[in-house]
Formats: sequence, C-alpha cells, structure tokens
Amino acid sequence: IAGNAALYANPDDHHDISDRMCKLMASPELRTELVRKGREKVKEFSWDKTADGLWNTIESLNIGKDA
Repeated sequence: IAGNAALYANPDDHHDISDRMCKLMASPELRTELVRKGREKVKEFSWDKTADGLWNTIESLNIGKDA
C-alpha cells in the first residue's frame, strides 16, 4: 500500500526494524522525502474508490442471481 513512501523492514527481525528507525531519525531529508511521497500516495485512495471496488466485487460473485 505504501509503495515507495515507506521504509520496509522484516517484522520478525528487531535489528532490521531498529535499523530503519535509526535511518529515519538520522536523516531529515529521508523523512521529508517519505512524507512528500506519502502525500502523493494517499491521493490513490478514497472511501468512494473502496466502496466502488467492493460493490464491483460483490456484483461479480453473482450472489443471489439465478444462473
């Protein structure tokens, strides 16, 4: 979901998580860049798009329709 607007870490590796957190703490430029990318990424999502996608999925299942 976050695409290139996030730093990814192995959730089972606390050293990897710590490394990513330290990178964010040490680099204001990285934080600024990720925030900028995040603000762009968020434009891809909305409740209307989610509702439309869900409705289209429900309709594609043909639930309750005679075959």
